[in-house]
Amino acid sequence: MKNLLLHPVALLVAMSGLFLANDAVRSPVFADECSPQRLVCEQLVAQYDGISRSSHYVNLPNGARIAVDVLRPTSDNVIVDRPLPVLFVHAIYNRAIRLVHEYEVQESTLISMNFWQRWLVWAFSLLSGGEMVVDQAKMIPWIGELVQQGYVVVAADASGTGASFGQSLQSAADYRAESSLLMDWIVTQSWSDGNIGVYGQSFHALTAYAAMSSQHPALKAAYVSSPPLDAYRSVGFPGGVGNIGFGNSYMKIAGDLDVLATPVEGDADGVLFKQALSEREGHRFSDLVTDVISSTPFQDGVSERFQIGWDNLSGLPSFDVVHTSAIPTFNVGGFRDIFTKDTIFWHENLQGPKKLIMRPWHHRVLNTSLNDFNPAPHAHAWFDKWLKDEDGLSGDTADVSYFSLEEISGTDAQGKWCQAEQWPPRHAANLSFLLSSTNMLLSDTSIDKGKAQRVLTVSSEGAMSTGVDSRWNGVLTAAGYEEFKSRVPGGQSFTSLPFAEDLEIVGYPLLSFSAQFPEGEAPVHVVLEKLNATGDRLYLSEGVMRPAQVTAGEVVYAHSGALVFDHRAASSQPVDTRDVKRYELDLLPLAVHIKAGEKIRLNVWSADKDNYAPLRAGGAQEFDLIFERKHLPTLTLSHAECISPARNGH
Repeated sequence: MKNLLLHPVALLVAMSGLFLANDAVRSPVFADECSPQRLVCEQLVAQYDGISRSSHYVNLPNGARIAVDVLRPTSDNVIVDRPLPVLFVHAIYNRAIRLVHEYEVQESTLISMNFWQRWLVWAFSLLSGGEMVVDQAKMIPWIGELVQQGYVVVAADASGTGASFGQSLQSAADYRAESSLLMDWIVTQSWSDGNIGVYGQSFHALTAYAAMSSQHPALKAAYVSSPPLDAYRSVGFPGGVGNIGFGNSYMKIAGDLDVLATPVEGDADGVLFKQALSEREGHRFSDLVTDVISSTPFQDGVSERFQIGWDNLSGLPSFDVVHTSAIPTFNVGGFRDIFTKDTIFWHENLQGPKKLIMRPWHHRVLNTSLNDFNPAPHAHAWFDKWLKDEDGLSGDTADVSYFSLEEISGTDAQGKWCQAEQWPPRHAANLSFLLSSTNMLLSDTSIDKGKAQRVLTVSSEGAMSTGVDSRWNGVLTAAGYEEFKSRVPGGQSFTSLPFAEDLEIVGYPLLSFSAQFPEGEAPVHVVLEKLNATGDRLYLSEGVMRPAQVTAGEVVYAHSGALVFDHRAASSQPVDTRDVKRYELDLLPLAVHIKAGEKIRLNVWSADKDNYAPLRAGGAQEFDLIFERKHLPTLTLSHAECISPARNGH
């Protein structure tokens, strides 16, 4: 849920240009060369040639003392002195990052650098007295581009985070109230023209939605990526099973935030900064996160220490107001992200002007310009339209644009962009496969010449894991699934025949199956992958289910194509070890191009050792898949023709 993890390569590239200018004014930032894969190739030409950063405390009427950064455009080293629209982020992951302090490069799980990268950062810091601060324009390059298009950026450390005083806020209502007061302050400043847009990724997208729920009259639009909506179901306990891949990495991240916090200007000896840190001792954001993750296994649970629940880490408390507010909102998500469903659900439920971009990436890079997508022209056009009443992007995208993936390697994705009016695309049709007891995925059962069996046992013994470089660790790793690709699949695997023609698979794959749990409850994990003609594997999607929690759930949001289960404590039912029961399990949404000659494979496991906690201690977790006629398992995929957008610049 990190707003932006500093990618070492991007960091060093940014800094190579950064230190050609002085501390207050920097050289312009331009979009990189356009890739043939990119949705829109329009590049921004800077209107102003630099950026000025200032920081200070703002005293709010409720007594809060908030550290803010203000980034303003400059022309010939002079700050542009006229009212401009403001882009605002209410940060809990630090408004700015102090990467080097007193000639020491800070140690943090948030920043992955080898020896030479650390040395280069240290060497650059010598030009500024052994200090290095990475502000919003350096963390998120498209923010720097928008400042140079005539926007002011205000980044505020929320109470109890960064250099702000007080203790960590606990609820969406707290964030809503504080952001509203900060927006009151913004509109009174001489550099503000009274129009505000909010932005942010992950929890900063959540605080953006909380700000939207305030219905502040100055707030005109939002551009967010990976916004949490229902954190329990998406990252806490998907399918009711504890997600240690996310939970463990997120607790590490949250625990490192204070290490990288940045004092305000004028606090030369850090006296105020130290006072702010002491005020939150024992009540930091990381303390709240650890409390909820480690002690709240049910949707309606209350944590042991702070007596809070998963809704305190979710967008659900803001939903009722936001989805009817009609504030124009641009959501960006990723098919390997942790909040893939949440991003889509937010878009589906918003009633005002909206756009959705679904990239092929994981959490860490969703705010980054890669070969598929550059955020800068899209964010610029969106904010220009709603904050300046200007239309700036020719060949604008459809309401929904999604990347249909063919192959992915590192930060290079091969595939094509498709567009639709909604997600899943309205024109999608179903394609069904039977899972055979001979471990095949069959569209025609007459093809199966193997010996039929009644039962296949799925046991947790063996190498069942999607690896430590999974989507759930995508805030710290590249989520390339290299470990997964290198392992022999455990459990039971079902492989299709080669596809006879190209096909675009979209939406939510659905597995319907019958199972018995003779040794007691065990989780059901399914992983879908693609095999090319040479046998290379490509991770596509996954799903997980706890058999004791399969009652349909009631939620306030629409969720077309996806299942929702009831994960309240009272809804959990013991699994009868004697019964054979029918289950349905949906996988995370995907968009993938299957070429003629390629295959798909569905892996059915009872564990994902690097990413999910076992349901019981000791011994193997296992269950039986049943293959009697009325119990035949089926996999249903949706496919839809890719409607290609008219991409600008191609």
